[in-house]
Amino acid sequence: MSVNSPEYAARVRLIGEMAASFPMVTITDQTIESYVANLYDVPLGILKRAILAALETARFFPTIAEVREKADAMVARTVQAPAFNCLKCFGAGMEQYKDDLGYNFARRCYH
Repeated sequence: MSVNSPEYAARVRLIGEMAASFPMVTITDQTIESYVANLYDVPLGILKRAILAALETARFFPTIAEVREKADAMVARTVQAPAFNCLKCFGAGMEQYKDDLGYNFARRCYH
């Protein structure tokens, strides 16, 4: 985590904008640095969306755990593999078969 990197500056700006959404709360530079350090493993694009999601539901300044919870929910939703229950194609939608000459072909599986 380099303090002079553009990504670090973008993260500081994001947390600062989140703090600006709650004008009655005083957020110090130390708090912003703590948020950036603890959320640095979250990719920047997901962090932006997680902060927006946290701001939509938060009545108080969101904690690091709340922002991380929103980010984890987004990652689980995008990375989660679909369940498969077809033994022919394993959920891919295509099955392999051999024609009369012994060549392998793929055809649509209607499971």
